[in-house]
Amino acid sequence: MPIDVKQLREAQEYYRQWNEAKLVDKAKYAGELSPHEGWRQYVSLWEFAMRSSEGPGLTAQRLRMEEWAAYYEKIRKFEAWRGERAEGT
Repeated sequence: MPIDVKQLREAQEYYRQWNEAKLVDKAKYAGELSPHEGWRQYVSLWEFAMRSSEGPGLTAQRLRMEEWAAYYEKIRKFEAWRGERAEGT
């Protein structure tokens, strides 16, 4: 399906106008938020981001489990070595 150039240009113009309006609002109301309100907005944004995130993927989970398995294997070997050294004294 070919892209309609006229619609694309209209969409780009609407987007430009929307961006301009956002910048004007940002400049107009800069410094009017109380620290409490700014913090509340930050927390709301953070909570939204946490709800929206998918969490670690399967590959990340697999790698983490491999790291833990290697760690516990090293601990097991160390404890065996330490046990042998303690018996010899």
